[in-house]
Amino acid sequence: AVMNHINEYLDQRRRVFKWLQRGLGGFEEREDEEIIPHGFPVSFESETARDAAMKNILEAGIECRKFFSCIPCVETPYKGYGENFPVADHIGRTFLYLPSHQKLIREDVEYMIQVVKSQKGLSK
Repeated sequence: AVMNHINEYLDQRRRVFKWLQRGLGGFEEREDEEIIPHGFPVSFESETARDAAMKNILEAGIECRKFFSCIPCVETPYKGYGENFPVADHIGRTFLYLPSHQKLIREDVEYMIQVVKSQKGLSK
């Protein structure tokens, strides 16, 4: 049944991505690409800021999660390897994902934008 609606779902995910992109900025597409996201990335200044924002965003009723659920260099056997992958390590510690699924409507996305902006210290 999902495959019968795949183009509709992909189009709506693109719309949600564009709304979030306009509202929160960042994550620009290149000229030759078309992003169909499973989540929208949001950066924070530090791991502490990201974790506090994630707690508050979840309490506001918005599902979100850390950008990476786990990258090997944060697991005990691989501690110390993060210095070999500084960009991935930084992203893993300071980014989170917002939902961008096809069931979101414009009002849902506007609410997400307002809540996230308040957590980033931006004006609503």
